[in-house]
Amino acid sequence: MPVRKTKFKISEHYQVVNRGFDRKKIFCDDEDYWKFKNLVSRYSKRVGVVVYALVVNHFHFLLEQTEVGGLEYFFKVVQREYSRYFNRKYRCKGTLFQGRFWAEEIEDEDHYYNVMAYILRNPGKHKMVNLGRDGWSGAKLQEPEG
Repeated sequence: MPVRKTKFKISEHYQVVNRGFDRKKIFCDDEDYWKFKNLVSRYSKRVGVVVYALVVNHFHFLLEQTEVGGLEYFFKVVQREYSRYFNRKYRCKGTLFQGRFWAEEIEDEDHYYNVMAYILRNPGKHKMVNLGRDGWSGAKLQEPEG
């Protein structure tokens, strides 16, 4: 794979997005969402998850890198483990996601809060509010530092 241009810095916040290959579904039922959320919980020790949204064919995160290589490791293992689960469950082969992931550094406090609001509104934008009864987005509200 090509080398990523973005160099992730400790204590910086990033918006991260990925979607299904060819914009296909990556979540088909409640069990899929729970599996992904459990993987996020299990592997989030190297990043600080601020907010997230899981939608049928993509996901959004706002998070802080808390140790060197944490963000890349987090998405590598979560996407790998979830892809294995999904391919086994639905008897698929090949890639599930459209590449590693897209990431953008959060530049300032306004950007931070705009991204947070966008992510939390995303399931409603895609008419996913009632899926999973409590929705498939969440927050551990953190104030940005600096």
